[in-house]
Amino acid sequence: MANSLQPPPANTNRLDTRAYELKLSAYEKVSGLLVALLVLIGVAVVGLFIIWLTNRIFARPLAVPVILENIGVGNSGSDVGLGDSLEFDDARPEELLEDVQELQSTLPSTLTMIDAVIAERQAELAEVAISSDEPPGGATGHGSGASQGVGGEGDVPGVPRWQRWEMRFDEEIDLAEYARQLDFFGIELGVVGIDRQVTYVSNLSQVRPTVRRGSGDAETRLYMSWRSGSLKEADRQLLRRAGVDAHNAEILHFYPPEVENQMAHLEQQFAGRKAEEIRRTRFGVRSAGDGYEIYVIDQIAI
Repeated sequence: MANSLQPPPANTNRLDTRAYELKLSAYEKVSGLLVALLVLIGVAVVGLFIIWLTNRIFARPLAVPVILENIGVGNSGSDVGLGDSLEFDDARPEELLEDVQELQSTLPSTLTMIDAVIAERQAELAEVAISSDEPPGGATGHGSGASQGVGGEGDVPGVPRWQRWEMRFDEEIDLAEYARQLDFFGIELGVVGIDRQVTYVSNLSQVRPTVRRGSGDAETRLYMSWRSGSLKEADRQLLRRAGVDAHNAEILHFYPPEVENQMAHLEQQFAGRKAEEIRRTRFGVRSAGDGYEIYVIDQIAI
């Protein structure tokens, strides 16, 4: 019998490897999806936080168009309220009587002090405390960078900024918030001396405000003075904190040029009037986001 090669018999006991394959369950698929979503949301939150943080650190105020304006007295014969000063006002009607009574009680001592000052510095009283070319009419402010009195009275139409602008602060705020408002807008308090030297105080919300002295002749910024109201005393308290005595001195608020320009822009946008068409614009301060903003309360046309 001849030998022949035969194939080996089939192994009937071979294991089925398909039964041992690794597979993901439905639970594991859902868990992986949730983890991926959490990671994605976390990355998005971190990115938004970084954007918010950089905006707070490197934020810059939006630039507004520069509005140049000639400073004049207005047309002769027009009712423009000549002689008004650049003021900010928070007074109430019932305070007028208190001011009159205070004036009556201090008038004799004030006249005595004026006589003494005239005797000592008679030559200097012919000049204005801030600048020798100050506008007429008892005004206490002017716009920086603008020519004053060009061509004489009546040649420049309209009421200049130093006559038509008023700034009003909320009388109910406390001293700390009032100081924060002044610092937010970069407003410096100034005490004018008889020698035309100005003592400036800034960083009013700090424990130790910054104090410096400068010549009023070199001052070109817009400035305002109090007409009435209890916040005059708040200014004195802030100055006393800085070691500056302003009991019988004139206190001024000096505005940065960019804030003055912003106010001019807001004034023009309020009712669409040109500067020469406006007799009076009253501004106010209110909270806005993390700080404050200036807004127009009302406006009176010529």
